[in-house]
Amino acid sequence: MPRLWLDTSIFTDAVQNHDNSEACRNLLDAVEHGRVQAVLDPVVLCEIAYMLVKPIFAPRGAPTRTPRQVAEYLLSVVGWAGREVMERDVVIAALDTWRQGRCDDLVDAFLHSRAEARGEHVCTINRQHFPDSVHPTEALGGQAPPPRRRRRRRRL
Repeated sequence: MPRLWLDTSIFTDAVQNHDNSEACRNLLDAVEHGRVQAVLDPVVLCEIAYMLVKPIFAPRGAPTRTPRQVAEYLLSVVGWAGREVMERDVVIAALDTWRQGRCDDLVDAFLHSRAEARGEHVCTINRQHFPDSVHPTEALGGQAPPPRRRRRRRRL
């Protein structure tokens, strides 16, 4: 059988109790042990991270997962025998950055890691998420404004 490109649903259904959950768990076990060859795209990793961290997507009664727990799980997935991970070094750097809490979400961590791997910079107004970022004003030849402070949300 040719390599399979794994979709997010394989991972999310594997941790739930749906009609296809057992099949998904069996497939992931086969991939983990090298019996099935699979490809894992970084976009899917971001989707998995989003779905597993957000309590809205957790099965009823299931404990919510922290970004650190999800990052550690995804780092283990990257190490499985039967899969190819696109941009492996960038993926590992991004997951490590997110696991350490240096970025609020995995998408930001990927963007930072990709730019860093190429010796380039992220252009953003969210400079607290990207230590070596460039403000849009700087990108156009001007001077960046001072970092803005996050406003606290008022509780009702």
